[in-house]
Amino acid sequence: MNNYTNCFLSRSVLKSVKLGGFRKRIFILLLTITMGCETIVDIDIPMDKPLLVVSSSLDTDGWPKLRLTYSKHILDNASGYHQVVNGQVHIQENDGPWILMEKNEVDGLVTYRTLDLFLKENHTYTYRIQVSGYDELLLSEHTPKKVPIKEVRFNGTRNVQEWNTEQDVTVIFDDPLGRNFYELSIFTYLSVDLGTDSYGNPIQYQVAGNANFVPKNPVYETDYYSEQTLLFDDRLFDGEEAIMDLLIQGTIMEDTYEGEVYFNLKSVTESYYQYHTTSALQDWNDGDPFAQPVQVYSNIPKGLGILMGSTLDIFQYK
Repeated sequence: MNNYTNCFLSRSVLKSVKLGGFRKRIFILLLTITMGCETIVDIDIPMDKPLLVVSSSLDTDGWPKLRLTYSKHILDNASGYHQVVNGQVHIQENDGPWILMEKNEVDGLVTYRTLDLFLKENHTYTYRIQVSGYDELLLSEHTPKKVPIKEVRFNGTRNVQEWNTEQDVTVIFDDPLGRNFYELSIFTYLSVDLGTDSYGNPIQYQVAGNANFVPKNPVYETDYYSEQTLLFDDRLFDGEEAIMDLLIQGTIMEDTYEGEVYFNLKSVTESYYQYHTTSALQDWNDGDPFAQPVQVYSNIPKGLGILMGSTLDIFQYK
């Protein structure tokens, strides 16, 4: 560490002035001392060995995929990720290990994946990750059981403002015993016939995408999470029938539309719940100088990142 200080000093002068025929000296003493000090300190910040960063979501009815990178130094201004290539990644299930091969994705990043293993619900999977210069990582996650939606009730539409409506909907499912976590979303693929144009061609208005909605119970509502997904636990209905009352923006449940509305209920692991909750809260607080810092959840020993899992149930409402 180097340290030095520059200081600057200025003084006024003594003046003698003659007034008329009188020899009279007026002494004006202006003694101004101005000191300006600038301290420059050089601090050597150690360049520690980067950590391995693992990101993988074991989503059932799909194939395992894992992203592997190195962590960034606090002063690293690179916009991209420092990717791990030539790593060895295996996934273990009851029947034996499978090798995940490197694959270049559309976004330019490298992932490790295999199409030889189809992920199933209520199973434990273990990754074995080997990278030169690092200790071997053994990471395990148990995929949750599927929790099916029993019923979706449409309770009617109400006008909030002149051009704004909400639809009252209830989603019902049975919560298994034990602590469970869920993510709910609503996908629409609808169309309505608006007649024909001046040439006689039919005009259709189509609605496709995730719907915006909020829970009636404020316990489940958070400012920092998207209005198109609801992430929650079973603390209010542990082991009982869950009744989720929602208000959906728009009129997607009306008979004027043709098509389908899909209610997607994901059973997710606690790591999924913790990761998405903390990362969403960090994004919400970004740029707020008065917000407390948020540490994003990580469950990778001797490294960073997340290994999580989910199992999806889809209820089609016609």
